[in-house]
Amino acid sequence: MWRRMDADGDSWRVTSFEDDRRRAVRTVVFHCLSNTQRPYRVVEIPDDMLGDDGVDGLSSREMDDLFRRTHSMDYSHDRSASPGSHGFGDPPLE
Repeated sequence: MWRRMDADGDSWRVTSFEDDRRRAVRTVVFHCLSNTQRPYRVVEIPDDMLGDDGVDGLSSREMDDLFRRTHSMDYSHDRSASPGSHGFGDPPLE
């Protein structure tokens, strides 16, 4: 099951799947529908954040918050990670 959302000037197909049962996390993936040149975006969230309805059960505000936390084509376990930084939180190359 997937959900459509608009963010960052584009339309996105949002899906979730169980990623790691041992760590009780799920992965939420955003695929751009309106511009196929944009990379997909992902974020890992606690399993209990999604109910039986998956991403359909999230409010628009929760979806916007998730999108802001995404990283292009992968997710990081580095707490200082920022989608705009090189290497997900590593210092910039000189």
